[in-house]
Amino acid sequence: MVAGGGAGARARGETGPALAVGRAGTAELRRHNRALVLRHIRAHGPCSRATVAAATGLAKAAVTGIVGELVEAGLLTETGTAPAAGRGRPGTLLRLADETAAALGVEVNVDYTAVVAVDLSGRPVFSEVLPPAGPAPARPYGVSPGGAAGRVRPGAVADLVRELAGRLRDEGRRLLGVALGVPGLVDTESGVVRDAPNLGWRDVPAARLVAGALGDGDVPVLVDNDANLAVLAEAAGGAARGARSAVYVTGTVGVGAGILMEGRIVRGVRGYAGEVGHMPIAGAEARCGCGRTGCWEAVVGLDSLMRRAAPDLPAPALPYRAKIEALVERARAGDGRVLAALDHHGRRLGRGAAVLVNLLNPEVLVLGGDFTDLAPWCLPPLRAELAAHVLAPALGGCAVRPSTLGPLAAAQGGAARQVDRAFAALHTAF
Repeated sequence: MVAGGGAGARARGETGPALAVGRAGTAELRRHNRALVLRHIRAHGPCSRATVAAATGLAKAAVTGIVGELVEAGLLTETGTAPAAGRGRPGTLLRLADETAAALGVEVNVDYTAVVAVDLSGRPVFSEVLPPAGPAPARPYGVSPGGAAGRVRPGAVADLVRELAGRLRDEGRRLLGVALGVPGLVDTESGVVRDAPNLGWRDVPAARLVAGALGDGDVPVLVDNDANLAVLAEAAGGAARGARSAVYVTGTVGVGAGILMEGRIVRGVRGYAGEVGHMPIAGAEARCGCGRTGCWEAVVGLDSLMRRAAPDLPAPALPYRAKIEALVERARAGDGRVLAALDHHGRRLGRGAAVLVNLLNPEVLVLGGDFTDLAPWCLPPLRAELAAHVLAPALGGCAVRPSTLGPLAAAQGGAARQVDRAFAALHTAF
């Protein structure tokens, strides 16, 4: 074992032991120990070199050398001093150099684009909800968003990512990676969006387009379903904080779910799990954006709600937030038609949610997207439907909550995932 060794550190339940040289080559040992130091400071910083050495089981001299490399690489910085222990000299505190790098998350949706950049500690650098990339031309309700009237241009998304990367670069930050969340079927290995009918995307090489726009082959680009990224964010620091199993149901024009079980995303054999908006629901006769009839999405998506609640509104001219705000304002004013529509909406949501709770028995069911703003009116009838249709007593222990991250959930989850990936990559860096 490396000097200072591991039995005591293991007994204390701390970060973990260094590798023995006999089990790995010198280069692998250095990579492992470097990641060990950085992981401890990420979790427990600010902390001193002596604290890191005691927690990891590494020799103080080894920690000093590793810290020097990480400071030079722009990953750590010194900040203040720790109180001296006894007659010893005060130690210099170390923290992540949050101001040097950031990761970018972007959610592409029909009516908006959400962007979040986070630093090395996962704190937001900036976050915005922007108009749709393109922008997508306005469309009347009832027109399939996958048609020509609802298309979001992939090239416009790539251009936006390039602009945001430039913004980070102007702030002196290195781009750790980009995560793109889209409402559809994604081949996460290749970064190809196989089918996102509400965007009008089919076999779009989104990762390649974004990487090309960045002009930097060293910046990793991942593409995933928006709900998958959102459930990670909600479990990390949102409505499902700390949950090992959770279902995040997002509702805008489309409806989908991110499913977390034992701390891992449920993806299915080809990565397409979670398309719950296309579950057949009794009484769903409207045509869905996918071209089929009978889909849950067709009766609980935003278009369906607007037709029922506020047919008088100039729907094609209203931007995304204005649609939701108009409904909320009318509901608060006691508009009978809107309140009846929201009650009906909540019951339809509850029917589909009952299927998910019966099937998956999650700790938490999170309502995201438009459902978040409408939760005060939709949650009571939704809970009534769950009580009527979930077999297990007390919903099997499932809590039902609105998202606390709102329309930024998927973008935030994507950015955080790229930060995690950057730290994991340190095992092969340098």
